[in-house]
Amino acid sequence: MPLRENERVELRLQRRLVYSSIYRGDDQLLVSQHAYGIAVDQAPVLYVQRTEGGDLADAYLGAFEQAWADAAAHGGS
Repeated sequence: MPLRENERVELRLQRRLVYSSIYRGDDQLLVSQHAYGIAVDQAPVLYVQRTEGGDLADAYLGAFEQAWADAAAHGGS
């Protein structure tokens, strides 16, 4: 089933230049780093989980929340 047809998934689109794609499930993140000259499907992916006192996950979650708030709702619930 395509993600946009799953009622438990919400997608949003934005037009700004992004430096990473962040896929969030609660406090767990998959972060695909965009790098010049590397195809998107070949880009490194980091698995980041929020932990108490952890800065890396908080930085990515903050970026995610900002992009999510700025993006237009598109499909899903």
